[in-house]
Amino acid sequence: MQQSVAKTGIEQLERIAGYLKSCDTLQALTSAEYEQLAADCQHLTLRRGSTVYSATDAPLYAYLLVHGAVQTGHIDGNGKHVIYALIQPGQIFGELGVCVPGRREERCDVTEDSSIVAVHASRLREILQQNAAAAFAMLTLCGQRRRNMTRRLESVLFQSTRHRVIRLLQELAQIGGIPDGDGIKIHLPLSHQDLGRFIGVSRETITITLGQLRSEGLIRMDRRRIVLTQPDSLQ
Repeated sequence: MQQSVAKTGIEQLERIAGYLKSCDTLQALTSAEYEQLAADCQHLTLRRGSTVYSATDAPLYAYLLVHGAVQTGHIDGNGKHVIYALIQPGQIFGELGVCVPGRREERCDVTEDSSIVAVHASRLREILQQNAAAAFAMLTLCGQRRRNMTRRLESVLFQSTRHRVIRLLQELAQIGGIPDGDGIKIHLPLSHQDLGRFIGVSRETITITLGQLRSEGLIRMDRRRIVLTQPDSLQ
């Protein structure tokens, strides 16, 4: 019985280490560092609608999405909801808890049943302090997400609703776009309300703008999926 339990523990450790190795941001870790990190990880299975972490939580963990879908964002005191980012399988999220002291300022919610690895923040921080290449990869991830947020903020402040929607569709096509005949299907389970939460407009405004783009032949909507039929002409 003890041998069986020990074998199960080893298999779990190896499985988690395999998940960590699949993450581009962690590719620079050594075999020993993967093992050290995996030893302090937890494997979570969360249902759609669950909350991974909330604003003001202590950042004890960063997270790796194995499969499923989660999104980060913020809900203010009046219930207004803004989405910061969609996280794809193989990506780390909640990474600021590793680099920045203090409590979280965002929340993360599960939008599809998901498998997630919780990575102990202090252990990951120790490894990054010793591995310059891995630390640079984490810095690159933080920089890319900051750039995306800056671009979206500029879009909200300076562009028309039409251009905000178009820019969002282009961004989502880069994240989860799949070739579909002569177009690109945005294979992400997003409602019109979700799209509005990205760029600060109402669901009704999103619906009207998408309808205009569809009437111009620039997009096609198929079962809550959007296909960019003329991605090069979308402007």
